Amino acid sequence: MKPKTSLRHFLALAASLLMAGLSSAATTITFESPYTIGTIAAATNGGTTNSPFNGQQGWSRSTSNNVGNIIASTTSGSYTGGQALTASTSGTTQTYIGANAVGAFTSYTFDFRYYTVETGVGGWNDVNNDGLFDQTETQFQAGVVAIGAINSFGIRFAGFASTGGDSNSGKLSTGTSGTNGDWYRMTVNPDFATTTVTLGVFNLTTNTAVTLGTSVFNLTSAQFGVDPTTYEGVVARVTSDSPRPSAIDNITLIPEPSAALLGGLGMLALLRRRR
Repeated sequence: MKPKTSLRHFLALAASLLMAGLSSAATTITFESPYTIGTIAAATNGGTTNSPFNGQQGWSRSTSNNVGNIIASTTSGSYTGGQALTASTSGTTQTYIGANAVGAFTSYTFDFRYYTVETGVGGWNDVNNDGLFDQTETQFQAGVVAIGAINSFGIRFAGFASTGGDSNSGKLSTGTSGTNGDWYRMTVNPDFATTTVTLGVFNLTTNTAVTLGTSVFNLTSAQFGVDPTTYEGVVARVTSDSPRPSAIDNITLIPEPSAALLGGLGMLALLRRRR
């Protein structure tokens, strides 16, 4: 019996280590050091629609609006202050749209300071394979969307809303808005097989879950975009000005479990059956 017990302990330990590997593979962008206060993205690539990844920590920008800025942020409830990403800090409303080539991910979370302007995070795929960022290569984004005079939590369609447009101008709303100045965490779970996206929102400032009018969105394939497992990076969009500084922080990208790790789990299961 002793060898069997040892084997069970070994299998349990191996499974624990494999699962730890699955959970620790996430990438989190905190905008803390080595990021520095000030401009995050370098000048665009010769005025074209694409931009190289030569900003702070490899961030790019589109030619639309401004280059984006790293600003100091303060603690609010369970949101820990430090540094965050925003757009213009000059008092003139502008929008930063930029990307970071961090690889594929299948779900994600991000923190953001709500104001009545558009803010969002999504995937990016280099459709024309030129190694540069074009905002039309963005996939669906989740965050705050403006539909008419209402700014609410919601979805912006792929291609920066240039594909699958409808009466909402390429956006869908949860029907729920936030409180100006509060920090929120949004959880985004896409399903490529059904082209659905499930959103969850938590108010970090008040430490309460937000009840959404709609939390599951059924998109067309054009509205959804490509399979998240083919993403090549993340896109951030934040609109701001000095009187109403919306901001993004703590972007956590959760990748697909690797085939090697899943294979290892399968082998462990097979060994258990053979015992």
